[in-house]
Amino acid sequence: ISGILQYTIEGVEYIQNLAPDTITVKPDPQLYLKYFHSRDAFSDDPFTIPVEPAIPFQLGLLIENRGYGDANDVQIVSSQPEIVENEKGLLINFAIIGSRLGNTP
Repeated sequence: ISGILQYTIEGVEYIQNLAPDTITVKPDPQLYLKYFHSRDAFSDDPFTIPVEPAIPFQLGLLIENRGYGDANDVQIVSSQPEIVENEKGLLINFAIIGSRLGNTP
């Protein structure tokens, strides 16, 4: 890239060629997050006497980079799931019991 600097001082026009140089344009990554989960979750039935064990529920996250730049050192900070609606008023508790990246626990 190069250019010309042109300006006028007290009626005198000055033109200066600028030295060419190389620039690097780095495209940005554009990350899209898609959460998905099992359709059904199974745990204790509060209306029966025996206590049934909870079965682990899978929550997944798919990250897609639709941008042209690399997404280096991506980190996900997670917390316990939060119930935002509970129409039946059922007692429930969550615990994150594990995680994995690809096939690596």
